[in-house]
Amino acid sequence: MNKIDNYINGERTESKSARVLDVENPGTGEILARVAMSIREEVDSAVKAARRAFTEWKEVPATERVGYIFKLRNLLEEHFEDIAVSTTKEHGKTLDEAIEMINERTTAIPQQFTPLLGVRLSSFRER
Repeated sequence: MNKIDNYINGERTESKSARVLDVENPGTGEILARVAMSIREEVDSAVKAARRAFTEWKEVPATERVGYIFKLRNLLEEHFEDIAVSTTKEHGKTLDEAIEMINERTTAIPQQFTPLLGVRLSSFRER
């Protein structure tokens, strides 16, 4: 059984919680994985880590941040088939629905995120 750990501050950590949630394939009822229902201290730790990361991230120049957005899009395209299969298993979508959703979201990534960076997309080329 695949167990999904917490990911806090760049590290995978096992939860101290004994409570778990099954990740179920809605089409077959198969249990794909188990996720711990994290305790309050773990959630607080994750929130604090995210706040620290944001403080650092907002100091990164927009020209550098936009490069990460293109990298994200490229990684999604590179792992497209695996993501589509996982989406089908975990959300009950047909493979065609999963492919359409991933295509729409992958294509829209630069347009969705660059306004948040305070830059114009036309100012950058893919690297």
